[in-house]
Amino acid sequence: SLHDALPIYMLFTDWMRVYRQDVEKRASASALIWVDRVTNELEKYDNSVTLAEIDRDYIMRFLSHLLDRPALTRDHNQLAKNTVFLYLSYIRAALNYAVKENLLQSSPFKKIKRDMLSGSEAKREYLTVEEVKRLIATPCRRDDMKAAFLFSCFCGLRLSDVRALQWKKIIEDNGNIHMELRQKKTGRMLYLPLNKQAQAYLPHTKRSAEDYVFSLPCTSTIDLQLKKWAQNAGINKKLTYHMSRHTFATMELTMGADLYTTSQLLGHADVETTQVYAKIIDAKKEAAVLLIDSLF
Repeated sequence: SLHDALPIYMLFTDWMRVYRQDVEKRASASALIWVDRVTNELEKYDNSVTLAEIDRDYIMRFLSHLLDRPALTRDHNQLAKNTVFLYLSYIRAALNYAVKENLLQSSPFKKIKRDMLSGSEAKREYLTVEEVKRLIATPCRRDDMKAAFLFSCFCGLRLSDVRALQWKKIIEDNGNIHMELRQKKTGRMLYLPLNKQAQAYLPHTKRSAEDYVFSLPCTSTIDLQLKKWAQNAGINKKLTYHMSRHTFATMELTMGADLYTTSQLLGHADVETTQVYAKIIDAKKEAAVLLIDSLF
């Protein structure tokens, strides 16, 4: 019937494939993998729901299904919450695309408050300035890993972008140095001034423009070395490479950089993503104010 032929009555999983074609034009290969994964999850969950039928209730049911089902990993633990939120972000983007294409008047995602999803928001582990100083003073078995990690603490670059960083992406202009690169994760361009601290951890032997600045082993080797380095520095946090990015964000906000600027430096698509760090800073401010109580 004509009714069924309207795009809004197509299966939601078919709409996800239409959305995938749009993603293919502008995003990274990793984004396509995530779209395929979430489409696969939706097919297994309920492959009869149409685009028109997707509502807040359906999304919330799908969320709890993902949070409850065992992961397809060897240990069959729960799916990581970050993975679940990534799935949901692609569903949200697909629904926004349907609004943009005038198939939906508004996205059912609008009715879902962020805190409904993020009762389980992952805790952002970061290093204090004191802990960063301790790491600087402590030798690491691999100097190249130490340099790359501290470089990211002072510029906030993700590991995938550090791996892909070529000398030609580091540009010197009137004594100032900045980076211009396309982020692996988001496909967005990032223009990032490099402070003196970050510059200090760039390798001294600059090779040809096409060469990679850092040459790093696999992530598991990095994390193992970081763990030993943290222990030697007397830091009892589980040090992972991504913590360097969280450290940069909290340092920037602590030093008084505004949320929008910090968001731009991290290459976030929207300020909402950066607000998680602002909450950390607010908690620190609150603790500082309450210190006065202990005086009286």
